[in-house]
Amino acid sequence: MNNILQFNILNAEKIIKYILISFVIILCLKYIPENPLQTKDAIIVSFAASIIYAVMDMISPTIKIYNNKSNSCIKL
Repeated sequence: MNNILQFNILNAEKIIKYILISFVIILCLKYIPENPLQTKDAIIVSFAASIIYAVMDMISPTIKIYNNKSNSCIKL
């Protein structure tokens, strides 16, 4: 039961991360360029970028560097 709850929380965190990235990309495409994209185009580009990021996150979710001397781990 605890593993299922932990798995669901992890999935929820990832979904929130992908949605947040999508909104950041939309805002960047709307307000940073001198000739901003239309809202529809910005949404399409941001969803495509979020899907690509999600696939990359599933293929290589984390890089861990282990330090044998101090038994510590750094996540990148």
